[in-house]
Amino acid sequence: MSDPTKEKKLNATFLKKVQKSGDDVKEDSNTDLEALEDVDLSEDIDDSRQDHEIKVLKQKLKELEDTHNLRLKFAWAIFSVVSAWLLAVGIILFFDGFGFSCFSLSENVLITVLTTTTINVIALLIIVANWLFPKGK
Repeated sequence: MSDPTKEKKLNATFLKKVQKSGDDVKEDSNTDLEALEDVDLSEDIDDSRQDHEIKVLKQKLKELEDTHNLRLKFAWAIFSVVSAWLLAVGIILFFDGFGFSCFSLSENVLITVLTTTTINVIALLIIVANWLFPKGK
């Protein structure tokens, strides 16, 4: 960062020289330019640029961490739904297969339940896998 006392001295020197007569200002302008050339603003710009880049990288890191945590939560939620769904279908098949308490489904209903369940589970898992592991940006 720039030195505030050095800037104040330069400003004061410049104002004093401006207040002098026109000839004096012309003669001393080379001195002002030399004094201004001594001030290195490139370091300030580099520091500001680096600070900005650090802030941007920290923000990107936070976004990635938040996305990762969110994906983990949703992956477990979808896994739980799929597991419960498959468990329910297994119980239906078990009750129908052993004929508990007059539980009987027609063959067409069983085929429909198994087919739709299989398709839905596979589709859900493909969607989740594509969401968790995108192909690239």
